[in-house]
Formats: sequence, structure tokens, C-alpha cells
Amino acid sequence: MPPLFFIGSTILDFIKITYLVFSIFWIYVTERLTYKIVPIFFKKHILEMLEIEKQISEYQELMILALAAKDKEAFKGLNQIADDLYWKVFFRKLIIFSTSFFLLLSPYVFLSSYFLKSKMPNIIGLTFVLAIIYFMFKTVMQYVMNVINTRKEYLKTKREH
Repeated sequence: MPPLFFIGSTILDFIKITYLVFSIFWIYVTERLTYKIVPIFFKKHILEMLEIEKQISEYQELMILALAAKDKEAFKGLNQIADDLYWKVFFRKLIIFSTSFFLLLSPYVFLSSYFLKSKMPNIIGLTFVLAIIYFMFKTVMQYVMNVINTRKEYLKTKREH
């Protein structure tokens, strides 16, 4: 099997670079489209997840107050409840959104494979790898931002008490 990107003609390199840039753009567009379409088809699930996320926020506020009051027992109990709820929502979202995302991305993948297979033999794998990296990066960044915001809230509450 040839390497993913071998140095060849300038035209072939241009096609590969153009394809990569356009793929990243199309992956972004597909993600935006997924966030518009999923609530239409999974309305009940989305509403349930929003309700659970509201509960998680309430538990996080109580956890911050427990930390400020130096009540480790309350903090641990609230943290366990919030953690259980969080991971249920996390995996539910991951399943619903990633499945929808890849279903919506599939026509692009197969069309590009049809038109560019002779120039880029690994095109299907490359596109899915790009999409998975994008999707994982975005998910991890959301989790990290959630942790950072919770920490900021804790420090703010600690200063107030």
C-alpha cells in the first residue's frame, strides 16, 4: 500500500492539500448541520439531556458551596451524584451526535472516494480519520473547558466566603 502522502507531481500535491482543506471545512459544516438536525429527530432525548444537565449544574453549585464550607463529606456525595449524571449524558450525547455526524458525512466521503480514488487511494480512511480527530478534539476541549469553568467558580466562591 502506498504511503498516505508521497511526494509526487505538484498537481497531485495540490489535489491532496485542497482535499484536506476542503474536508476539514466540510467536517465543520457537517457538525453544524448535525446540531441543527439532531434536535428535530431526537427531541425527547435532547430535552431529557437538557434537564439532566440542569441538575448537574445545580449539583456543581452545591459542590462549590460544600467546598467553600469545607464539608468534604457533602462534597464527595454531591460529586458522586453529579459524576454519575454527567457520564450518562456524556455517552448519550456522544452516541446520538457522533452517529448522526458520521451518517451526514457519509455522502461526502463516498462522493470524494468515487471522484478521487485514482489520485488518493486512502481517501475514505483519511476522511474518517480527520473527522474522528476533529470530533475527539472538540469533545475533549468541551470537557476541559467545563473543568476550568468549575475551578474558576470554586475559586470565586472561596474568595467570597
